Amino acid sequence: MTYVKVIFLYMLFYILHEIMHIICSYIFGYKIESIKFKWIGFNINFKDEILNPFYDVIISLSGPFANLICSILFCYCFPNMALFRVNFILFIFNIIPFNYSDGGRTLRIIVKYYFGFYKSYIIVDLCSVIFGLFLIFISILQLNKLNFQLIFFVGLVIIIYSIIDYNNIVINILKDIYSKNTLFKNKKVIKIKLKGVQCSNKILDIIKTFCFNKYYVIYVFDNTKIIGKVTEYEIINYFLSYGNVTFDELIKNLGGVFNDKLK
Repeated sequence: MTYVKVIFLYMLFYILHEIMHIICSYIFGYKIESIKFKWIGFNINFKDEILNPFYDVIISLSGPFANLICSILFCYCFPNMALFRVNFILFIFNIIPFNYSDGGRTLRIIVKYYFGFYKSYIIVDLCSVIFGLFLIFISILQLNKLNFQLIFFVGLVIIIYSIIDYNNIVINILKDIYSKNTLFKNKKVIKIKLKGVQCSNKILDIIKTFCFNKYYVIYVFDNTKIIGKVTEYEIINYFLSYGNVTFDELIKNLGGVFNDKLK
């Protein structure tokens, strides 16, 4: 099979992959604002940027599973090894959890929801670097071939984008918390999570422990004495106003009236 035909088949079934994302989005009531091409594929932007996490997972997985269904059909129902291979490779590549893949987006959403925003970025960035290094390693073994040179380039770009993503982790966490609070406005019941922290801790250390499915109320201690209480919303505002200071430093910035401000 010629390279032109192979590329055509990949593009054809990749378009099917993206169409499934779009169909699934409309089923859940999300309207598409724009579709832009990026180095790893197409990027779909929604008019409503804040998606329900459950729907977001289904939308993300709809594309890879469309390719999986096609690969099963071309393996058992309408045997065609070329079409089977194209769809199976598209499924595997998109389900691997690295940055900008459907698998990476899905893993990040799940970890955000149950384990924390910060951990979601660390885990997916780490998976991305490992996958990028793997691609570079296998490409070096056959670097004289054009397709392996492309694999080397993809692996390198994945690593670079992972480093950029890691450097923007604080900004991304703040965006996630904003999205969470927006979704919480429509909830009748909100799970509250109580935390205790020593006043020597920094604000960002607490923010890193936040996850999607709970709203946090933090009690601040000086050894064993409770000296104040602060909500998730308030702690974000303090971080934006004063930066990543300790609670001791925050007391000074507030003019020593910690109890009046935080109780």
